Amino acid sequence: MEFLHADEFEKQYASKFGYKFDFPIVLTESSDGLQVLISTKELNSLKNDGELKSLLRERTKKE
Repeated sequence: MEFLHADEFEKQYASKFGYKFDFPIVLTESSDGLQVLISTKELNSLKNDGELKSLLRERTKKE
């Protein structure tokens, strides 16, 4: 898992692949490229870090 500030992300990814995202955002990388795991709207609606942790667990569960 890697955490990047917006400027770090742009330096590392945007110049190579042309990705345009609104921040904050949680992305996951797959063979198809970067996919949104938690959107900006969802992140902004969370009330606390506990909600973020729960959402991350839910979205990253392996089936």
